[in-house]
Amino acid sequence: QTFTGTASVDGAFEWTVFCFDSRGDATGVFAGIRTFTVDTTLVNLPPTIILGLPVDGSTLLSGSPADLFYTVTDDHDADVSCQLRFGTDPSMSGTVGTPVMVSADGVSHSFTLSGLADGTYYWSVTCRDSSGDTSSPAPHRFSLATTVVDLPPVVELLSPDDGAVLSTLDVPLTFVLNDEDPSFSCELWLDSTTPGILDAVAVLSGTATVAGSRTLSFTPSELIASGLIGELESRRYHWNVRCTDPAGQVSIDDTTRAFVFIPDVTGEGPSVTIHAVPSAGSAPLSVNFFADVVGEAPFTYEWSFGDGSPRSKLAGPLHHTFTKDGTYIVYLTVKDNTGASTRAQATVTVTTPGALVDPARDLRIERIRLVGSPGLDEAVIGEEVLVAITIKDDAPRDFEDLHVALLLEGAGARRMIGPFDIEQHDEVTKFVLLDIPEYADPGEYAVRVSVSNDDIRRVKHRDVWLIE
Repeated sequence: QTFTGTASVDGAFEWTVFCFDSRGDATGVFAGIRTFTVDTTLVNLPPTIILGLPVDGSTLLSGSPADLFYTVTDDHDADVSCQLRFGTDPSMSGTVGTPVMVSADGVSHSFTLSGLADGTYYWSVTCRDSSGDTSSPAPHRFSLATTVVDLPPVVELLSPDDGAVLSTLDVPLTFVLNDEDPSFSCELWLDSTTPGILDAVAVLSGTATVAGSRTLSFTPSELIASGLIGELESRRYHWNVRCTDPAGQVSIDDTTRAFVFIPDVTGEGPSVTIHAVPSAGSAPLSVNFFADVVGEAPFTYEWSFGDGSPRSKLAGPLHHTFTKDGTYIVYLTVKDNTGASTRAQATVTVTTPGALVDPARDLRIERIRLVGSPGLDEAVIGEEVLVAITIKDDAPRDFEDLHVALLLEGAGARRMIGPFDIEQHDEVTKFVLLDIPEYADPGEYAVRVSVSNDDIRRVKHRDVWLIE
């Protein structure tokens, strides 16, 4: 039997059932009390579907079965009902087979079609959850022919959601790789050193048991433990993934995601200040660290140097040598006798020995222009602005795999494009479409543009005005 009621307010509710017979006797077995919560602010979203292989626009060998891979996730149901949509035109008026129940946990599923004639076909998948909400992504296209073209891989960032706030670095950065070749090599790009400047910090490679869609991840805490990145401070980070197939074809997600790291901090900790002497120099660089601590003694100390070396429990003064070039963020966590802790940081910059005296003469950012803006230095809040960056190679060599990163400092707007190559003594102009956030305040801001690869980085600024 079912009782139906309406909750007029949000909150937690309890319910149970008593049954009485015609003589007024109640049930002899107490059914127990159950609880449920009403929250009208929650929205039950439809399933999220990602189409995998065959990659959109690919060509399959005629006479072979067509395996159509997809993944589905849902915020409420562990399993959903999915059905293949298929046809020779984008409307895909027909369906194949009956709906099937599949897990909605991001694991790859597939439909297999056999006996198809040569030609062009369109396909998608429609999934329905227990609330009746349905989802169906835009169709993918594939062809059957006697000649097969090897298409590049496709990368789609999966989780965490863009802008997610993380209190721990044990949360994996997950992505989906679709490729017709089982071998893969993927790089994590993360602005772990300089905000807004993404660098390749880790590589994940291997061979899957089968070609198709696969879900992979990088975990920041594991990268820190292995020394690939230093300790991460409390701020916003941006990340993307770049994958290369055995033929050298490259793919990166069109949209770079961000997460905010705010670690859990215990109580009101002691006052901590770090001094690094010297704070810059060429490798190998020997640095002395001093700490000023004020609070409830006795204290415990933990130093992290950001270069993968073991942590130190010494109070200091402390001596440490950095053997490789780069920018390192050194952390000191101090805990007092109440258990409250504070973390302070210092930055150490290590350069390559024998660096060029005038490095700006080899790769230069010549000009930064705002195209089609109301004024030469103006952009409209809530709208897009096209930024043109002119780059010149004055070196007697070529530069490969360059990326352009653009950051509107103070407004949270950023974008990265690439990779691209530039030949010696050549000049190229790259265009970056930047979204100006609606929440930005009018006023003067600095645009920070960097051009970099694994061997070189050039940075240039210019001021712009944001207007309403």
